[in-house]
Amino acid sequence: MSAVAAAGGAARAGGGNRVSGGDARAQRAANAAAPKIPHLFQRISTLFLPYRRALIITGILVLITAGLTVIGSTIGPYRGTVHEGYDTETGQTVRRDVNAWLLGTDHPFDAVIDIAAAVADPAQPDRIRPEFNAGDGLHVNDAGAKAIADAVDLSLLKL
Repeated sequence: MSAVAAAGGAARAGGGNRVSGGDARAQRAANAAAPKIPHLFQRISTLFLPYRRALIITGILVLITAGLTVIGSTIGPYRGTVHEGYDTETGQTVRRDVNAWLLGTDHPFDAVIDIAAAVADPAQPDRIRPEFNAGDGLHVNDAGAKAIADAVDLSLLKL
C-alpha cells in the first residue's frame, strides 16, 4: 500500500491546491475550487511499525465504509538500499507477500497501482532500475516518478 511518502507516515484527507505566500483567503478559494479527492499516502517505513500499521488499516476501512474510492499501490523495490534496517530478508519477504496480496483479488481496494512493476529492474526485480534510482536504492528520481505516474490509469481518478 504505498506508497505508499512521509517521515513516520502522514495521512491527508481532502483535495486541494497549495497556494504559496500564506494568503489564507486565497488558500480557501483554491481548496473550494479543487476536486475533493480523499487520499492516504504512506511511506514504506511505516509498514514496519506495528502501531502505525493498525492506524493505516483502520483509516483505510473508515474510507471504504464511508463509500469513498480507495486505491492501493504495491511497495516498490528497495534491495541494496543504503538505509540501515530496510533491506532484510524479513522485509523483502513482507514486501513480496504484501504485493502478491495487492495484485490478487482478495484486497479491500477499488483498484491497485503497481508501483513495483513500474520501477523494478527486470533483471533484479527487488531493486530499482538504475535509471530510476535516486542514488539510495529506496527512492526514485524524477524519471522514476514519471514511470510511476505513467503506471496510473487516470480513469481511476474520476476527475
